[in-house]
Amino acid sequence: MHEIAHAPRSAWKDHQTDYGSERAVVPLILVMKVIGEMNSFQIGHALQIPAGTIRYKMAKVRRLLAEQMGMLQDGTAQERRQPNG
Repeated sequence: MHEIAHAPRSAWKDHQTDYGSERAVVPLILVMKVIGEMNSFQIGHALQIPAGTIRYKMAKVRRLLAEQMGMLQDGTAQERRQPNG
């Protein structure tokens, strides 16, 4: 089991302020996921961000990487955005 580091909420806010946006935290999430082998709950606990937000950010990163690598067809994203029924 991994030890979970705990960052105070104020540190997260300072991190956002220092870099101008939360985009700076995405590489940290990736490192914690891939190298640290942490799940979204553990990452969220360490950064004091909801686990659902971590999963959302990871999904966005996966989609962006797939698009940049040409793994998604052009219409795929548009088809998902259309309502059912």
